[in-house]
Amino acid sequence: MNKEILQALYDSVSQDASLIKLSEEKLKSWETVPEFYLTLQDIFLNKEFPVNVRWISIIYFKNGIDKYWRKSAKNSISFEKKEKIRKRILQGSEDKNHLLAVQNSLVAARIARLDFPHDWPHLFQELFFIIKNSTSHASDSCMLLHRHLYTLYQIVKNLCASRLVKARRNFQQIAPELFEFIYGAFKNYTDQWIHMFQSNALETDIFAILQISHLCFKILRRLIIYGFEYPYKNENLRSFFQLSYMYLKLYFNLCEYVKGDMCTFLYSYIILFGKMFLEFSSTQLTSIFLMPNSSELIMVYLDIIEKNADIFNEQNTERTNFICKIVIQGLLLIKHGIKFLHNSDLLLEFKLENYRQEIEETYKILEKNIFNPEMLKKILEILITKYMVLRPNDLFTWEENPEQWFLSQEKQSWEYDLRPCAESLLADIFSIYSKILSSPFLSLFQTIATSFDESTFLLKEAVYNAFGIGINFFSDSVDFDSIFLNIFSKDIQIHNQRISKIIYRRILILISQCTSLESSKNIQTNIYVIFEKFLNAYEESNDLAIQLTAAVSLKQCVDEWSFEEEQLLPYLKSIFKSLLHLINQCEFSDSKLKVLQVINVIIERIKQQILPYAQNIIDTLPLLWEQSEEGHLLKVIIIITLTKLVKSLKKESEKYHPLIIQLIQYSISSSLNTNIYLIEDTLELWHSLLQETQNSSFQILSLIPLAINFLDYGNDVLKKILCIFESYILLSGDEFMKHYSLPFLSKFSNLLGNLHPDTSHVIIRVLDFALQTTSIHLYANTLVSSGCIFKILESIMINKELKPIVIQYFSLISRISLQNPHIILDFLGEFSFKIEQNSPNNQEIISNFLNIWISIFDNIGNPKYRKLNVMGITALLITNNPYVLININHLINIWSETLSEIKENKEGDALIYWNKHDDENYLSVTNSSETIRRQELIKKDPIHTTYLKTYIQQIFFSCVEANHGMEQFKINYQIDDILDIFS
Repeated sequence: MNKEILQALYDSVSQDASLIKLSEEKLKSWETVPEFYLTLQDIFLNKEFPVNVRWISIIYFKNGIDKYWRKSAKNSISFEKKEKIRKRILQGSEDKNHLLAVQNSLVAARIARLDFPHDWPHLFQELFFIIKNSTSHASDSCMLLHRHLYTLYQIVKNLCASRLVKARRNFQQIAPELFEFIYGAFKNYTDQWIHMFQSNALETDIFAILQISHLCFKILRRLIIYGFEYPYKNENLRSFFQLSYMYLKLYFNLCEYVKGDMCTFLYSYIILFGKMFLEFSSTQLTSIFLMPNSSELIMVYLDIIEKNADIFNEQNTERTNFICKIVIQGLLLIKHGIKFLHNSDLLLEFKLENYRQEIEETYKILEKNIFNPEMLKKILEILITKYMVLRPNDLFTWEENPEQWFLSQEKQSWEYDLRPCAESLLADIFSIYSKILSSPFLSLFQTIATSFDESTFLLKEAVYNAFGIGINFFSDSVDFDSIFLNIFSKDIQIHNQRISKIIYRRILILISQCTSLESSKNIQTNIYVIFEKFLNAYEESNDLAIQLTAAVSLKQCVDEWSFEEEQLLPYLKSIFKSLLHLINQCEFSDSKLKVLQVINVIIERIKQQILPYAQNIIDTLPLLWEQSEEGHLLKVIIIITLTKLVKSLKKESEKYHPLIIQLIQYSISSSLNTNIYLIEDTLELWHSLLQETQNSSFQILSLIPLAINFLDYGNDVLKKILCIFESYILLSGDEFMKHYSLPFLSKFSNLLGNLHPDTSHVIIRVLDFALQTTSIHLYANTLVSSGCIFKILESIMINKELKPIVIQYFSLISRISLQNPHIILDFLGEFSFKIEQNSPNNQEIISNFLNIWISIFDNIGNPKYRKLNVMGITALLITNNPYVLININHLINIWSETLSEIKENKEGDALIYWNKHDDENYLSVTNSSETIRRQELIKKDPIHTTYLKTYIQQIFFSCVEANHGMEQFKINYQIDDILDIFS
């Protein structure tokens, strides 16, 4: 067997494709053979075999661990084999081939995650022993130590990744001992490499020790964050944190004196320090600030932030990128400091009250050293004047490709990009310290705003940016009308090829940020004039960045709750012309998407006022669809645009039905993978089209088979499809049930009884509408042949559904009974034959059915459905069926209770029959054609149009007449005088 496996591994690395395929099949077939993985480990550990063969063996070995190591896995590796594998796994990390050693470490880590501590209790003791002994091999001690530390790192990393409470507790039990062991190594090797550096040792020797120090730090970083519930209580952790702060400063200074690989490695080491501080403060905010020198740590980062601000004006280099990452880490750490100071729930993290004093002392230190008025003003100044200004690279990129630069600005993230990070920190500072900073900042704003000096235009843009960020925090101190008239309106008059568009862009953004401020109608009108101006592609200064900024800002203004459409209407023609021109000028789909979103918001806000511009919008969409190619996001927005147009245009949208129906067919029936993303929005468009359509058409009805196919989809899609069916039935019920009742009801039959109650309710509502709008004779036979009526009767008779669903089923039965009660008895006869073909018993089925119906009345709380069921069960008297008549006393009791509870007007209506929650769709569409159809249906509904007392009287006395008069009827069915209930 061993030789066969070895040969298969050799074949798998050959150049012969047929041999490779055959070997893969063999290796696959041996996966469940007991000796397979032990043999793979033997081959891997045997250094006489070629590296490529050993590589394949460890890869198959690793994949097998994932599949067959768990005890619960089918064909899992036996305990004895696991024991042998574990005993040898750590020695595999000593391989001189780095890539093989790494793979072995990954395997060891996966086993550790599954087996520690239960099946591998002494894992860490074994590792400690191996690591200690690594230094005894003088020739390759650094290599061996690095290999074993890397294995330990991977194990720690895997154990930290577990989110199971028990696993976390197990890890936290070993963490103190593990931390102490690695912390000792970390101090030792860190001191060593620093001493070697100061002694001018060989760089290769320094680098080897530095890498070990770095690896120790990576382990300690994981331990401090995930290994301790309260890290600030552990003295070793406090000491490590203090050392980390000192090493951060030292390493940053050392970067000035090293070059090449050493410098690059130090950069990554310093960034790792920052990652630790940030992750520590993110996961345990209080713990990090209770550590020694935490406030000094922020001061170190502040010093780096201040002294390295100008480096970003230089050419992009490795150092520039390094400083950028460090500065972002510093800015984020300051954000966390602010959060720590102003988190009122912070003390809830602690079970011990005696730490309150320590926290409060930390508050005082931070407020005294960092977050005092003078330092806050300094931070404010640094952020605005150094980190929020546009850089030469920004201006170059903007000039080179305005559209691409605009998109890059939109996509920036405050967690990873420098300027957005500075802006986010400024927002936090303004939100907390606005009382301290509003006065000095507004003074700066007034000073810079009145300056038109070309040398300060970038600073002016940054100050305006800060003004927009802080506007909501000091809005009480700002008169927007005055600022607009005296500052912004003058800024947009600047005509300087170098600076004007920079200020234009910022003014446009500022306007959108100030929408929440009070302003006069005159100012609001002037704002639309500005948008009209900067959307105009024929203005020389309006490149694509300016036009797109104007479009996005316009969207925010129109989307504001205080928007008044009358102010926008005079500028609509020009604005739409510019927007449609802009969308055609854009090269990137993301830009087109943003412009379409602007158009969508305008359509939504001005509603039917969009009519004069609808054709131009529609004409633009087909080309956009073609340009989107395989991209689904732009297609989704196009579908949403059509949906909003249909809802806004209402009946006027019918002229666009051919295009819309074609798009629906493509999006729903296409086999393209990307079309799965279009389904939800396409269904919404389809539904809107039906709601706003006045009259049905062949094209609209031709979509029904597609809808029927979608009944097999999951709950979210299913609910929307059911709403579409509801709209079809309201629009053209007879046509729908005449041509599509069989596939439609067959699908419903499969669905009933297998769905969440909410979805079942929608299905029943659809059937209810069908029974209200169409004649039961059109599809009575189909209800039987599809099995739908049997599914309903079965659910009723064997009590397999919740009571509310059963009540709704009886409401459907009532609708049928109101049309033709004889059909109910026919259905029960068919049902009796179906379940007892040899000896069907109609009497028993009818009696049981009526007993259930009568008993359910106590559970019908809704007066509307109670009346419907009373009318439905009463209508059965028309059949004169003896099994119905025998229940007359029960019916009389139901009549008596119902008539005493409900007081109807002469038309048969009552206020208690109106419950908006019965039909959410009544509320979801306003002033649509479907709303009118619903209202007409309500006017015809017997619930609202039939006087219940008269209805019962007429049917009852007709039944009495058919059974030889009242006296004989009383004798036959032993009833008392019934006339009292009709008085």
